[in-house]
Formats: sequence, C-alpha cells, structure tokens
Amino acid sequence: MRLVVDMNVLFSFFKSGTKTRELISSFELLKLYTPSLCIKELIKHREEICSKSKISESQFFSLLEDLKLFVKVVDEVKFKDFAPKAAKLLFPHLKDTPYLALALWFKEYGFDIGIWSNERRFKSIKHGIKVYSTTELLKKFELI
Repeated sequence: MRLVVDMNVLFSFFKSGTKTRELISSFELLKLYTPSLCIKELIKHREEICSKSKISESQFFSLLEDLKLFVKVVDEVKFKDFAPKAAKLLFPHLKDTPYLALALWFKEYGFDIGIWSNERRFKSIKHGIKVYSTTELLKKFELI
C-alpha cells in the first residue's frame, strides 16, 4: 500500500514503543512518501519533539535518519503543478496542501495512493484518494 504521510504522523515516529513507529517501520506493509518540507519542519520543531518524546537532540537526528529509510522524501518541485488543485480542494486549510498535491501527482501517474493523516478535514476530500487514520491502518493490518 502506498501512502503520503503527513507531519503529525511522522512526529509520532520519534516516541519509542508506539504503534505509529511500528507501522512506519513496516517495509512489507507500506510504501511511504512525504514532501521534503516535512523533514525541514521536523528539524525546525526538534526541541518540541525531543521534549515530548523524551529523547536527546542526537537521538532525534539518529531517528530522523532511520525515518528516511522508511519514508521516501519527495522534492516539491516534482508535484508543484498539483498544488493549486490541492489548495482549492482543501480551502481554507492550506497548510495540508503539499500532502494532497503529492497524492494527486502520484494519482496522475497511475499509482494507487492514499494519505495517512489523523486530520479529519482530509476525510471530506472526495477525489479518489482514500485517507487513513493511524487507527484505521492498525485495524487494517490487524495490529490492534
């Protein structure tokens, strides 16, 4: 299953022992993608992530490298042409535009793609892209 993963899901990767980390680390179950700006945002918010996850900054950067093994980072240049359509579909919640734009780009090239997000507003998007919450994925793969 191919999924575009949003920032909040990736944020959860840094806390040890979570089902989110287990899912992200599941090569055999998921092929995961995220816009490169998401990695920049994780770095920008590393102090908060370290505090909430109870890890050091060096552990943060080590885990970030691990995360990049499981989640392919896609440069926004590749899918920038899909941003206007994504913004229109998400209006007024424009901060999530890159995730939907990336999913639309994959769809345009014939890939079956979904979005992994716990944001309820994604559920209202009816554009042939299925949105899964963490709980839905855990149930789908019988991890809970």
